[in-house]
Amino acid sequence: PMPPVASTADGLKATLAFEPAAPMSGAQNTAILKVTDAVKGGGVTDLQPYLGAMGHMVLVHQDGTTYVHSHPDEALEGVGKDGTIPFLARFAKPGWYRCWAQVQRGGKVVTFAFAVKVEGR
Repeated sequence: PMPPVASTADGLKATLAFEPAAPMSGAQNTAILKVTDAVKGGGVTDLQPYLGAMGHMVLVHQDGTTYVHSHPDEALEGVGKDGTIPFLARFAKPGWYRCWAQVQRGGKVVTFAFAVKVEGR
């Protein structure tokens, strides 16, 4: 399993974890982004929609050409209201991916960066 990874930007801390815990290529994966206040701790309850969604995520494979663009799972009620945003992702192949996740707070877009290892089936 891949342990959760963290990134800090603009006074916010984001933790990224997956369900299943070891993301797999060729399967539906849920990437769970949890945004907290980097100074005070605790969930962030004032995220705003950005470009029509509570967040955006792009994952680029180590080959530099394969990528995944993911939006939050809006079928779930209250997405992002407590700082937790589940993204749906299907990876074409195994390997390392560089991930960028964006949220908006106070009218400012905040970008978090992560490295994600995807296993083969």
